[in-house]
Amino acid sequence: MERRNESLKREIDILSHDKTFLSSDNNKYQDKVKNLEDKVNRTELALLDSKKRAENYMERVLNVNDDVKSKFELQYT
Repeated sequence: MERRNESLKREIDILSHDKTFLSSDNNKYQDKVKNLEDKVNRTELALLDSKKRAENYMERVLNVNDDVKSKFELQYT
């Protein structure tokens, strides 16, 4: 009976250490996930901003192209 109690105490001790370790690991990975989610959000915002700047640039290029085309047509018609 005494042996059984000692064995159970050791098992409880090991399981307690495992639980502590796993809780710590879990917290670390939850922090990592949060940081990665924040990074994804920042990257998506940067992508949207880049797309908007590309659209503005393309609009300016097309407007300049239209201006050049109009001047050319006026000059040669």
